[in-house]
Amino acid sequence: MERLLISTYNQIILWHEHSHIIWEGHSHKKYHNFYGITWDTENIYVAEGGHASHSTIHVFDSSLNWIGKLPIGGTIGDPHQIYWWDGTMYIASANQEKIVVWNGKDCRDVKWREREEPAQHLNSIWCDGENFYVVEHRKREMPKRIRIFDLDFEPMGCIELLRNAFIKERPHGIHNVYIEGGILYTCSPKAFVRHDLISGHSEPIVPCKLVNEAHYVRGLARVPGKFFIGLSEAKVRSERGEGDSAILVTDDDFNVLDILPLKDTGGLNEIRAIDGPDLAHNGMVCPYG
Repeated sequence: MERLLISTYNQIILWHEHSHIIWEGHSHKKYHNFYGITWDTENIYVAEGGHASHSTIHVFDSSLNWIGKLPIGGTIGDPHQIYWWDGTMYIASANQEKIVVWNGKDCRDVKWREREEPAQHLNSIWCDGENFYVVEHRKREMPKRIRIFDLDFEPMGCIELLRNAFIKERPHGIHNVYIEGGILYTCSPKAFVRHDLISGHSEPIVPCKLVNEAHYVRGLARVPGKFFIGLSEAKVRSERGEGDSAILVTDDDFNVLDILPLKDTGGLNEIRAIDGPDLAHNGMVCPYG
């Protein structure tokens, strides 16, 4: 089984045959949880979400020892996914509705929401080497959107996911974005969504009954032959720090290969495969040995 790095409300976890807790204990207790995971050639970074004045981006060395915090965390409101690409970190600031771009010295903001538009709740970002893709969760607004930008973050287009992509009439958001072979994958509350970029056809995929019973789908990693899909107990926001989570492991055709149980984690936010390039991440091998 591939090793995984996992972030949940309560813990940062290394999965290596079973779960090993790397870090727990929040900088601030109220409305905080561990979210985005990314890395460069030397260090691993984990975002701790929450209010802007209290948010943190933790830094771990290649042995997963905590070595400090980035100097920018406290200026970012509720960081969700973070993404290292070509010497720069991109941070999805959910409640500020912007992408924060940090080059190691300075930050700049990328925003595109018009004043009269509903909330975007930006939460996920991915790059295929030519374009960036950013998820607009949009709460209960439809359609869901994934914005396309070039490598200078100039707008290039927008992918809309309509009602036929989902099981629920007005699903509460989407998380994660990954494209492979002309197919876009994202996570909706009760299904894993497959969207054909050529035909525009969408379908919700339910690999096992856990997905559409009492579980929320969020978190995605991809290696050749396997998808890793995160499952959290569906709870109201005030209770999301409680309960268990799990990772569903499927083959390329979404046949279930395994279910990895995670106890007392609260909701699961992020999964990264670390034994080779995680195709749903930045294509870099994790520096952890």
